[in-house]
Amino acid sequence: MRELAGRTALVTGGGRGVGRAVARRLASDGALVAVHHGGDAAAALETVALVAESGGSAFAVDASGGVEALFAPLEAGLRARTGDARLDILVNAAAGGGAREAYRIIQRAVPLLRDGGRVIDVSADRLAVPGLADVLGARGITLNTVAPGQLAVPRVGRTDVANIVGFLASAESGWVTGHLLDASGGAFLSPSV
Repeated sequence: MRELAGRTALVTGGGRGVGRAVARRLASDGALVAVHHGGDAAAALETVALVAESGGSAFAVDASGGVEALFAPLEAGLRARTGDARLDILVNAAAGGGAREAYRIIQRAVPLLRDGGRVIDVSADRLAVPGLADVLGARGITLNTVAPGQLAVPRVGRTDVANIVGFLASAESGWVTGHLLDASGGAFLSPSV
């Protein structure tokens, strides 16, 4: 099922790790995915190639000049492929920037986001604070954080996190907003006896 057909997504940090898994998942669900990279063009192009091999659509976006440098090529790439520069889904999966950079990306992306869009942060930081979710919620945009914990835990992996992001990007998650979802596979529960 290609539930995200006709939708557009930006995945920051989409060239490797969890970001790559998320980009591949969203593309497999039918979204056109912009794969952000902060200087490692080869990794982003590898993700784009993997998406294409699976029948999906993606393109790389160089943001090595920072947040503002990200949006000119993003908008141009979206416009060339869809006829406009609108976004449906924003996933912050870049590990290096932290909560402050993720927040700046959201601020800059808000004018591009369609009503009913999705903003998903993959981080241990609780970016999905209720106040910001309230502001975005006025336009039907949901905002959630997925906290993967330590990916060395045997059951938790990139695909697990990508599946949660896939759900949060879907229509079925429309009433889920302002939450921090622990995607650690129970790593923070009491040790088993």
